[in-house]
Amino acid sequence: MLDARYSVQWKIADRGFVTFDRDQIIAVAQAVRTHVQACFDREAALAEEIEAAPYEQALATINIEGGWPS
Repeated sequence: MLDARYSVQWKIADRGFVTFDRDQIIAVAQAVRTHVQACFDREAALAEEIEAAPYEQALATINIEGGWPS
């Protein structure tokens, strides 16, 4: 486990920095992991749909834009 005094400087959009303590950076890491896994899950679902498409026109009906995590 990280030292209780652990902190990181995190660069934000406005070119500034914020300090995250140990608990905050762990929460960020967990949120990133959850988001990335949701992206992989969506990709896997799309791959299944694409593989199952019986003909080229069926591919056009697959919504590749929707279903992604925000």
